[in-house]
Amino acid sequence: MGAVTAYEARFERTTDFTETTISGRMNCDEAAFGDEARFTDVTFEGETSFRAASFSGRSNDLDDHASFERAVFTAKADFRQSDFQFARFDDATFHERAQFEAARFDGDVEFATATFHGEADFDEIDFKQDVSFDSAEFRSDAVFRGTEFEGGARTLKDDARFAGVRFDGDVNFRDALFRYVNFDGATFGGHAMFERAWFDGDADFTRVTLEREANFDEARFHGDTDFTEARFERSTVFRGAEFTGETNYLKANVSFERALFAAAADFDNAKFTSANFSHTQFGGVIDFSGAEFADSIDFLAESIDTDTHVDFTRAVIKGGRSPNRRPTGLDTISHWQVSAILRSKLSIRPNTQTCSITSDSVTRSSTNSMATSSTLQRTRDPSAGTTGSYIRSRSRRTRSSTSTPST
Repeated sequence: MGAVTAYEARFERTTDFTETTISGRMNCDEAAFGDEARFTDVTFEGETSFRAASFSGRSNDLDDHASFERAVFTAKADFRQSDFQFARFDDATFHERAQFEAARFDGDVEFATATFHGEADFDEIDFKQDVSFDSAEFRSDAVFRGTEFEGGARTLKDDARFAGVRFDGDVNFRDALFRYVNFDGATFGGHAMFERAWFDGDADFTRVTLEREANFDEARFHGDTDFTEARFERSTVFRGAEFTGETNYLKANVSFERALFAAAADFDNAKFTSANFSHTQFGGVIDFSGAEFADSIDFLAESIDTDTHVDFTRAVIKGGRSPNRRPTGLDTISHWQVSAILRSKLSIRPNTQTCSITSDSVTRSSTNSMATSSTLQRTRDPSAGTTGSYIRSRSRRTRSSTSTPST
């Protein structure tokens, strides 16, 4: 089939292009599809445009609306400002730029296993129901700036799923709004930008790999947030981020258990209800200056660098839920608490070296908060096995113990 022009066309009944090859340009700008629109297994060899088109359908069945399953877009594909009910783009291939800017999806939508070779633009989209990008591949930059993932949890466990997705280029989620989102096992090969992103529900980042710089500056996490076994291979920023979840299924509202921070990590002025850094590996400068912990912090860390530096300047604990007293406003980390933290040992595996945290300076600020700067230093202890330290700071109480497993 050659070029197709259906500008402002109206399709009242099922439209079926299944397994068609369209060799010329496809122009369906402002077209209206009142029933099923089937473009399954279609090859679009020329530029394709459905700009401001509407796909309304007649039922609530995911298979009865717009289907572009396994479609191949050889040239640019333009779906900007289009309106969809239910839509399927799973296993579709976009060889050039894919534009969905300001599109609206009122029903569930599937992009699972889709491949984007050019830039993927999902800027300012409104996903009213569930959306899945599971195992999709973005081989260039991807933009989700200001996109809203409202979700309905009707067919998917999570409102937005990016499990196993691969971002080879930079990905931009600045100012995005999520409810429940799953990035389990995702790989970010370029810069990951989540500045001012808002997470209203649980956020699952377990086993993610971030190969370049990651920025969660001023992000807001209002549900449980899980970074268990995440790998941050370059510098990471959580400056001014807030973690205020309800601990629905995690033992802390944010968990970095067994995570790796291979370079600098910036938690400057971050706010936590409770945080879990058990068996976390750190390298480079670790900045907790000005951080606030409303309830507790679990800290069992390992140094992977000879020059790891930890900064707790102005770190405070705000009115924790101590079983022995009622919350009483702002509690400054006391001198003996800081000393307990600084005396702790951090395990180095697989050899028998240990790391001890030693204070470079401990001073009182004019606001009665504790200024603390510490450096992780390697020490040789041939007689010791692998040594770990468990620190649990809750309100004014800190427990620090070091144990050596028997051989």
